Amino acid sequence: MIENLFSNQVIALNATQEMWDGHLYPEEQECIRKAVPKRRREFTAGRVCAREVLFRLGVFNFPLLVGQGRAPLWPKNIVGSISHCNNLCVVAATKDKGIKGLGADVELAGPLEKSVTELVCTEKEMEWMARNPSNIRSNLAKIIFSAKESFYKSISSFIQCPLEFLDVQIVFNSPRNSFAVNLDNPHAAKSLNNYSLRGRYFFTEDYVYTAVEVRRPKYIIL
Repeated sequence: MIENLFSNQVIALNATQEMWDGHLYPEEQECIRKAVPKRRREFTAGRVCAREVLFRLGVFNFPLLVGQGRAPLWPKNIVGSISHCNNLCVVAATKDKGIKGLGADVELAGPLEKSVTELVCTEKEMEWMARNPSNIRSNLAKIIFSAKESFYKSISSFIQCPLEFLDVQIVFNSPRNSFAVNLDNPHAAKSLNNYSLRGRYFFTEDYVYTAVEVRRPKYIIL
């Protein structure tokens, strides 16, 4: 599913079951030497899946280490994103020079707790949720949460600006399963003035998927 949320310039894959039990490079193993089994398994799925994505981009035998905030340290001229949830792991990456940042996120479908929803969702987002049919309303806060996570990932490598959930306003185009982002943080908004953002989402009975591409202006794809 995740591959349908990105443009054709992006390679996006779901980790197979074999990838969850795959083998890491020694340098990657060192990154999780003290990790608990659950974290080790998630890390393995992400790195082995990323290895396949990088292979398709022409990059071979590259240990994907851990940077600030546990973000993957991608090869030069590659941008990418990894997300995992329960038994699902997705990886997206590209070498397209028109794409400045990528964000992918997967979450378990279902409602957020009321207290978490109030921390994540702005007043306008609450109003949008209330206008939607009751049969899909339970997933909407989770989609908003996931969209913001994808957005944070997409800009984290080139905009060093701490953002709160309420600094970010998700504006949905439901017929297209797409979304835009409005920022209530002047510094971040100014830093993104020269870029175009494309957000997409999808959800099933089990999972919520979101994806964000940040493009340089002259490479915008409509």
